[in-house]
Amino acid sequence: MNLLSELIKRRVFATVAIYIPAAWLAAEIMLAIFDRFDAPAWAGDIVVVLFLLGFPVSLLLSWLFDVTSEGVKRTSPGTPMGIVALLASGLFLSVGAYVSYQVFSGRLAEVRIAVLPFQTSELDEAATPYGAGVANDIRVALREIPLFNVPAQTSSEVVLRQGLDIPGIATRLGVEYVLEGSLAIIGGRLRVDVLLMDDRGTELWSELYEREVRDLFSLQKDLVLALSKELGLEESNPTLQAQLLEPPPTNDPEAHRLYLRGRLLPEDYDKPEEERERMHSFKAARLRDPGYAEVYAAIAREYAIECWILDDRKSSKCDLAIDFATEGLELDKNLAHAWAVLAMVHALRYEWHEAQDAIDHVYSLPDSDAIATLPAVFWNLGRMQEAWDTGMLEYRNDPLNPNVIFYMGAWAYNLVEDRDLSDWFVNLTRELQSGRNYGQWPDVDMHRVSMEQAIENARQGYAYFSDAVDWAPVIVPVVYGEAKPETAWPVIDQWLAEGKVRPASYWWMLAYTLRTDDFIELSFELFDDRTLNPAWMLMSMPIDEAVRTHPRFLELVEYIGYADYWDDVGWPQFCPLVNGERECGDGPSAVNKDGHSLLNHSAIYIVLTPFATS
Repeated sequence: MNLLSELIKRRVFATVAIYIPAAWLAAEIMLAIFDRFDAPAWAGDIVVVLFLLGFPVSLLLSWLFDVTSEGVKRTSPGTPMGIVALLASGLFLSVGAYVSYQVFSGRLAEVRIAVLPFQTSELDEAATPYGAGVANDIRVALREIPLFNVPAQTSSEVVLRQGLDIPGIATRLGVEYVLEGSLAIIGGRLRVDVLLMDDRGTELWSELYEREVRDLFSLQKDLVLALSKELGLEESNPTLQAQLLEPPPTNDPEAHRLYLRGRLLPEDYDKPEEERERMHSFKAARLRDPGYAEVYAAIAREYAIECWILDDRKSSKCDLAIDFATEGLELDKNLAHAWAVLAMVHALRYEWHEAQDAIDHVYSLPDSDAIATLPAVFWNLGRMQEAWDTGMLEYRNDPLNPNVIFYMGAWAYNLVEDRDLSDWFVNLTRELQSGRNYGQWPDVDMHRVSMEQAIENARQGYAYFSDAVDWAPVIVPVVYGEAKPETAWPVIDQWLAEGKVRPASYWWMLAYTLRTDDFIELSFELFDDRTLNPAWMLMSMPIDEAVRTHPRFLELVEYIGYADYWDDVGWPQFCPLVNGERECGDGPSAVNKDGHSLLNHSAIYIVLTPFATS
């Protein structure tokens, strides 16, 4: 009797038909239970392996035993070759299923590696910009390949400043591998020495590269290729091949050095433009090479941040940001950071659909660094769910960035109303800032620190707004309930009359001091004057319910253009149309009119890496 007939006679196929769905269902239930109780990943792997190993065993049992009306009976063993073929087939299918499980669960689709800034000598001034710049270019190249998960530049710089060893760095960043290196310029030639280690600090691979400075980009491509192959990526990978074929962004080594130098310098937006070294460096790079697209995106970002700080959407800084971003896109239509700048500035200027078009372009391009701009963009567009989701994505990309963590702490309080999560982020921020108080909103600080400390935090948090008043001692006691709102009214009115505060600052002071009617009326005026940031109106403040239940609030939302825009982009939860009538909820911006959270609360804590402060 041939093997097929024997398999049918012994009901092996029936066993397969029963075992596979039953094992799959049981494994899914157990994995869901493990996930619910935050069991380690290896526990799920053990379950899957046991069920897969059980498959050839079940085939063997169905071959050797038969279930009859008289009970289970032993059958003839058949030919040895039949048993061998059966077990080999079962094992082959089990291994194939396990590999598929690994791939589709993301285990083989992701290698977590940190790329540290390359060390340079303090005496080698020409090499300094390249140390961080080359490492970041390698980091960006790896992040564009689906196999790799690479923490962003800021987090890599933080662990270096903390003086951690390789196992400590790996634990802090949650990675399996760490790449470090050194860079020097000797006699006009680049010398790059790289070392790949695992999370225990064991050396896995090292290489020394020497090239002319003008060959920097080919050196980076060679390094990315060698590293990718060392970590298990096939050289034929389409994304890797596309990177290897990309032309260099500039053929002028000095233009690239100036660009890298600008990125390395601290942000100093509190200084006049003529004193800002970052802008000088970027503009010098543009003069060297007017065709260097990334420089235009860098200049556009500098102007975009100024546009945001000024609270004046008619400012020439906003126009310049759009102009430089547009020029960069004329050179390279796939310049993700230029699209991110356009999304940011158009959102600030109430140009809803232009902002949406730029957002769509950012999402279509494989640059997770550019996506880091989107949380603030979505906030300005009043789309709080997406602000939170992209904020959490940026946190996962850059888990030790104090600015990211600071805003996630505020949003955890304002958007999901989770004080424990907010405290977690704020405590981590303060740890990373070496104990320095990081500026915070008074309503966020209210449950956490004394009123005196909240006043100091508020002073730091709003220092860059350059109002000529110390508003914290006036506003914070009102927020804390230690002073009546009426005590602040004549003070802030006097500040406005004397020109000591901008109308936009006076506007949010009205909200904090519960002058809701004046707040709503001034909102219309500021919108007409293009000096209103409507996102502040949508965040959860102490007076949130008073604003949202105000008779003119719905009129204001429609006047600004939010309501129709939300309908167009599929975000109707905030002020939906109900039987042809628009209704706005009276709860926080992330809660619908029935009081149910619109934010996905279930996965928040899962993404928090294990370096939380105690």
